[in-house]
Amino acid sequence: MRDNRKIKKNFFRLVQIMDRLRAPEGCPWDRKQSVETVKNYLLEETYEVVAAVEDNNPGQVCEELGDLLFLIIFLSLMYEEPEAFNINDVMESVSAKIIRRHPHVFGAERVAGAEEVRDRWHKIKREEARQRGEEGSFFASVPRNLPALLRAQRIGARAARTGFDWENAGSVWEKLDEELSELKEACNRNNPTHISDEMGDVLFTLVNLSRHLHINAEEALRLTVDRFIRRFDEMRSTLEKDGRPLEEFTLEEMDAVWEKVKDSV
Repeated sequence: MRDNRKIKKNFFRLVQIMDRLRAPEGCPWDRKQSVETVKNYLLEETYEVVAAVEDNNPGQVCEELGDLLFLIIFLSLMYEEPEAFNINDVMESVSAKIIRRHPHVFGAERVAGAEEVRDRWHKIKREEARQRGEEGSFFASVPRNLPALLRAQRIGARAARTGFDWENAGSVWEKLDEELSELKEACNRNNPTHISDEMGDVLFTLVNLSRHLHINAEEALRLTVDRFIRRFDEMRSTLEKDGRPLEEFTLEEMDAVWEKVKDSV
């Protein structure tokens, strides 16, 4: 059962720990870090949280969330040092934002369902950007630094909400066939720039096909890569049992074991 008093106590303790680490008599490594270095660690820890969730390991999720929380406090303290903002500003800002974007919960508005909530959320975000004088691209709310597949799917979904979309998955299949033909033509002409452009079009169309099939393209590819690694490692382990390194086996020998491994891994 959650104890709100403990939450307050433990959060403050974590902030104090970070203060101690960054103090003049603190840890040399922590004192050496900059916003740029911590930014990279923040991204790594986020992916480790995702991996723990996908492994369905609650204990690991708890640990990785702790690491991520620590880095959020770490980064906040770095901005506090030049008096830009502090962790309290972060919490006040996000609390106000969540309340503001949920008028159907914290206000008198009513909604018909989750789809309307999502549409209102984006409408409120656009209005907030307009008030800050940050009106720009229709897709400005989609972070540029997202992994490419995830960003492409978010962009496609945003465009689709305006009606700019294929009618169904069958229409996307037709577009994919068209883009593949254009890629083959570019390859035949041996124009690297054209090939790169057409490959991008194929990938973007595949992401939109995933969206129409209700598949998260980023997650699907990540799981496929993980599966490939497991199968490859099992194939290598099987072949190297006789003492020879993997590089000494023929492609045909590797393929034969690979097909067997696919049935069990």
